[in-house]
Amino acid sequence: DGYMRLRGEPLHQRQFELTEDRVRITDHVFAGHGQRAVARLMLAPGISINKVGSHYTLHGRGFYILLECNADVSVKDSECFLNFGERKLTKQVEIYFGEAPCSCEMSFTVHRDL
Repeated sequence: DGYMRLRGEPLHQRQFELTEDRVRITDHVFAGHGQRAVARLMLAPGISINKVGSHYTLHGRGFYILLECNADVSVKDSECFLNFGERKLTKQVEIYFGEAPCSCEMSFTVHRDL
């Protein structure tokens, strides 16, 4: 594990649970010594994201995804490069799930627009 070199030898474990319309991700950081644990998800250009109460919705053509999480979520402006030299503006979701040792659960549920 690439984090074992850090103080306290934190070990990261990620579990996926998949159903027809949902992905549930559980992250655990075992041991460690107070390192900040953050998951980052780069959104594809053209996907919008909105906060609705304590959740977020990601919107694309003909669908939306409900993001539910038991940790702090923030959205940052970002950019990506789909082709050599072709810069696209997008958003990045940051999920801060604490200082090691810590854990986080998040789910992404896909809904079809009517």
